[in-house]
Amino acid sequence: MYLARSLAAYRAVGQAALLARSFTATSGVHGQEDKQPRNGGLLAQIRDDMKQAMRAKDKPRATLLKSVITEVTYAEKKATSEQAAAAALDDAGVMAAIQRSIKKRQEAIDAYGKAQREDLAAKEREERNMLASYLPVQLTPEEIDAEARRAVAEVGATSVKDMGEVMRAIRIAPGCASKQAIATAVRTAITQASST
Repeated sequence: MYLARSLAAYRAVGQAALLARSFTATSGVHGQEDKQPRNGGLLAQIRDDMKQAMRAKDKPRATLLKSVITEVTYAEKKATSEQAAAAALDDAGVMAAIQRSIKKRQEAIDAYGKAQREDLAAKEREERNMLASYLPVQLTPEEIDAEARRAVAEVGATSVKDMGEVMRAIRIAPGCASKQAIATAVRTAITQASST
């Protein structure tokens, strides 16, 4: 009898501790923020789309969206500070993860094209297009070049050493162009500006 009472008391204390932990984690006590974005955001949309894909038994789409969520979670856990972890969860961080996934798909498409495996390349193209639907409209290379030239003129850059300052002056919304494309355009614009 004593054992049954102590076991029941142990369970009650354990449940109370679990409730207290879950309340503390979601209530923002001691400066801890809730890990889920409260405003909805892109990550919430991807999670909802994944759930819908699972309900519709659309396994390829559900698997693809799970991989994006996993990549965002990994970036959050890999972050060294709370600020960096929060940045991984905001829309810009999620868009960066999607762009990395698109880049991987594009590299796979190129490799499968060289190996003459059109069936696998078609699958990767489909996944790339699904991921691209979560990004804003992409800027054309001409638009990126024009913004890079504007930023170079604004900063007055004359050498590649000024590239960081020019990159900070760029006014392109997150997700509208890859950082690599922007950096290439800035490098070209600086080279053209220094040669004239």
